Formats: sequence, C-alpha cells, structure tokens
Amino acid sequence: VTDGKHRSMEVPFYVIIRPINDETPSFLARNITVSEGQMCELDPSIINVVDLDVPADSLTFTVSQQPRHGMIRSGTHGNDVVLYKPPILNDQELPVHDFTMDQLMHGLKLMYVHDDSESTADKFTVQLSDGKHKVRKVISVQVLPVNDERPFLSRNNGLEVEMGDIRIISSIALEAEDKDTPKQHLYYVMDSVPKHGVLQLKESMEWQDLYPGMNCSQEDIDMNRLRYVHTGAIGTKGQDRFHFHLMDGENTSPQQHFLISIRNIEKGEIAVLTKA
Repeated sequence: VTDGKHRSMEVPFYVIIRPINDETPSFLARNITVSEGQMCELDPSIINVVDLDVPADSLTFTVSQQPRHGMIRSGTHGNDVVLYKPPILNDQELPVHDFTMDQLMHGLKLMYVHDDSESTADKFTVQLSDGKHKVRKVISVQVLPVNDERPFLSRNNGLEVEMGDIRIISSIALEAEDKDTPKQHLYYVMDSVPKHGVLQLKESMEWQDLYPGMNCSQEDIDMNRLRYVHTGAIGTKGQDRFHFHLMDGENTSPQQHFLISIRNIEKGEIAVLTKA
C-alpha cells in the first residue's frame, strides 16, 4: 500500500479456488468382435475415460443393459473360456454390474463371454458417472459364426411305390436340419444305393444316376430334384433302401437309411409298364 510517499510491506493475498465438477467426462468405447462361444477382454483399449476435472473425480461404470447373448463377467478364471460357462456357483460368478475406472486401470479383468448360441450380433450398454454427469455408450458385438452343430435327420417317412414307378423324394418324406448350416450346404452322402431301382438327381435339365460316394443337398430335396425309379422285375417283393450319412463340411451324422416299400401287383391285375 502506498500514499504517494510511503509504502507498506508487501503482504501476500491468497485466493482459494474450490473445485467444481463442471466437466463432462469423455467416454471412449470401442465395438468388439468375438468368435461364437468365446470371450473378449474389456480392457482400457475398449473402455476408457478422459476427465478434465482437477482433482480427478471418482468414475463409476454401470452395465445398464446386459447383453442378450452373453454375460459381462469378472476375469477370475483367466483365459479358460470353459470355466466361465454355467452353472453359476457363487457371487464371483455372477454378471458384473458396476466397476470403476480405477479398478480397470489397476488389475480388474472384465470379460464379455458369448453364450455359444447361433447369434451373429450382440450389444450391451454401459453408463459412466462422475457423480454429477452421466454418459451412456452402446458397445456392439460382432459374433463370428463357428460350424460346430451336428446335422440331424428330422424327418424320415420312407416312400411307397408300385412296380415301375418314378417317385419324387420330397421334404415331406426326407428332411435334415443343421442349426448353423444353410440347406444348400447340408449334404446327403450316399453310402449305398437301392438294389431294385436307381436314385437320380436333376442337374440342369437332365436326371443323373447317383452312386456311392456321390451326394445331394437338402435344397435339392426341397426343390424336388431327387427321385427314385423302380427298375426291379415284376414280382419283386418287400422293400428297397439306400444308406447315407449327413455332412455339413465339418461335422457328420451316424449312418442312416431310407426305406422304399414296393407294392406288388395282385393276381388278376394287368400292368402296362412304360418308360418315362
């Protein structure tokens, strides 16, 4: 202080700044990719935060919407995905709902574990709070399909023919299913062919005979491109059959057989057999 002639001693003047939580944190979240039935660690490269408040606020995450086709789990079992599958035995096995950025930066392993379903996409929502502001992010999950389902026979009704008959083998008589393989890639591989007739597959406009080792698809059957032609002599009794197994490119089924009942011509009936 001065009066123009005299000057006082300098006295410091202190300003105390009280911090205010006025900065909205920037929430960084990346989408992830995981193979069917596998898991992905949600480390700081996937989930991270920038908060400009000083001193730093306590940052808490909440999984506000859990994934439909998986779970968010604590990585207590390391990288062994089998140990993350049900049944859930204790509280540490339950889905994670809340965690902090400090935990994530100092050793918490957080995992997205896919449920091994045939889903190809998933998502979950994470909410970040600094005590005042709330920010939500949706993390999308791309699921890479794995051909791990075995094909199985869902319909095998057999066929009834008369002497010299030509009959389509449709999906009403024979049908297979595979949860992760389209019908055009679900194959019937012939192990043996009929003894009293021939199996034929329509390719382009021509009917081609099928032999052991050859195949047709479920799509061929759905489109009425497989037929049985009875070629046995008059008086042939009983049944004909062929054996096959299913294959989807990776998995095979046990051997199956398809029965063909041959109706004999009764005495007194006149049969005129013509070639198609």
